[in-house]
Formats: sequence, structure tokens, C-alpha cells
Amino acid sequence: MQKKAYYLWEKEGKPQGKDWNIWLKAEKEVLGG
Repeated sequence: MQKKAYYLWEKEGKPQGKDWNIWLKAEKEVLGG
């Protein structure tokens, strides 16, 4: 999960202050949401 979130964060250009949004997005993808 952490790797997925980090990957998405890097892919989106390492946006400041969007960690939580990206974490939720990664969670949805990993859990098949």
C-alpha cells in the first residue's frame, strides 16, 4: 500500500499537501474500489 501511494505521489509530480488524497486513491486502487 505504501509503495503504491508513493508511486502515485511521484507520478503526480510529488505535490505538497496532497499526501492524504493520494493515500486514499492508492487505497481504492489496491482494494479494488
